Amino acid sequence: MKKSGIAVFALVMMATVLFGGVVLAQDDMMEGKGGRLVVADANSNTSFDPFVSSWHSWPHYAMYPTLFSRALDMSYVGYLADTWEVSEDSKSLTINLIDYATFTDGTPIDAAALKWNLEKYADPESTASTGRALITLLDNIELHDDYSITMHMNSPHAPLIFVVAGLEYVSPTAYEEIGPVDYGTNAVGG
Repeated sequence: MKKSGIAVFALVMMATVLFGGVVLAQDDMMEGKGGRLVVADANSNTSFDPFVSSWHSWPHYAMYPTLFSRALDMSYVGYLADTWEVSEDSKSLTINLIDYATFTDGTPIDAAALKWNLEKYADPESTASTGRALITLLDNIELHDDYSITMHMNSPHAPLIFVVAGLEYVSPTAYEEIGPVDYGTNAVGG
């Protein structure tokens, strides 16, 4: 009986030391604004720049907004997209954005920012695996107003919403200010 009591006491003390330190560290980190967020990820991402990452995982999706997300029934629901429509020939996608979202640097998430991001993914220099389809498919992007665009494809592409839904959108202002070399370690979220 004595040995089991000592073992229980030792386990309680070890748990207190282990978990107490975590709580104290969290309390210390919570003071003030700013600082650095350290994220561990099992994937081999070396950059938070979505235009060069070969795989996008939960840290990216926690940082950057997307046009759509998935409902429990796997249908698409709008996130930044308020409404959308695919043409009958599957060669164009019209997206109407919500009109009240901003990136964390204050840049509006509008049609111009969306166009900038889509063109960046469609750039042949982009190494992002999620946007590869846009390199060969995207013909042009038509801006209708501040919050509405139509993506025109050069051929039908049935899973176009799937491709666009997987893309993360960044602040063009922050990306150009920080530059592509440093953005991967100094990213600005949405």
